[in-house]
Amino acid sequence: MKRIVCIAAFCVFLLGVLLPAGAMAQELRATVDINSQAATSVDPQVFQELQQAITSFLNERKWSSDNFEDLEKIECSFFINILEEKGNNSYNASLTVIANRPVYNTSYNSTLINRFDKDLSFTYKQFDPLDFNENQFINNLTHTLAFYVYFILGMDYDSYEQNGGDVYFQKAQELVNNVPSTSGFSGWRSFDNNNQNRYWLINNILNSRYAPFREGNYTYHRLGLDRMIESKDTAMLSVLTGMVSFSKVGEDAPNLPIMQLLSDTKRLEWLNLFSEGKTDVKSAALGALVTIDPNNIEEYRSRFK
Repeated sequence: MKRIVCIAAFCVFLLGVLLPAGAMAQELRATVDINSQAATSVDPQVFQELQQAITSFLNERKWSSDNFEDLEKIECSFFINILEEKGNNSYNASLTVIANRPVYNTSYNSTLINRFDKDLSFTYKQFDPLDFNENQFINNLTHTLAFYVYFILGMDYDSYEQNGGDVYFQKAQELVNNVPSTSGFSGWRSFDNNNQNRYWLINNILNSRYAPFREGNYTYHRLGLDRMIESKDTAMLSVLTGMVSFSKVGEDAPNLPIMQLLSDTKRLEWLNLFSEGKTDVKSAALGALVTIDPNNIEEYRSRFK
């Protein structure tokens, strides 16, 4: 596996010897939070149990063929906000998914994904098992969670190796394809939510027309941020090269779901990173941001003065 572990090889060996095999297998260190205030007629204990069940589903299931050592596990969070209680143990909710990536040789974590999904409907009765089948759509809640797990893995692997996340993006696309058009659940079809949906999110990622997006993910993180301690000037050039790759996609096709995801995820990082840069760095960053995140360009201009 070609992910980077930011510790000495000897420490990795010791962890492998001292920790049981199960502690080194799973990929995620996910936290789950559910806001159930809108479900006024439901015992809060129901959602506490659901929260624990989702946490186990995410953290204890094996999502890849790789073994992740404890320090390699992907830090991520899933926030479910119950919006409406529909009766018969059914709910409308939104889902916010955030995943982070450590930057080599630093204590800094760079956010890889900050995704707000407004279309999460599900049915859950106390003590129900969270059934999931990769090859068949049987539960909208677990199907949606699994989609984002594979999307996280794809983005994470891509950030360490060029196109390293292919297998996980393909798994996410298979989940989309497994949802019947008659399922009644929003977020999976091409026309849901003004195209800001799971269907187009994964199709954007796998479309060769938008390949510079994935190239940018690798260059920005692995050749850029990961080398800031080693050689700041050279690393910043790679960061800017990654930004140019992102901008090519924004210029070619504005308003893509992946570009919205990128700007939602990276805006604060860009504001902090480039505002401390040299004049030529700020200028180059602005040139890319005009097409990457045009809706916030004035904020960047103000900060980069």
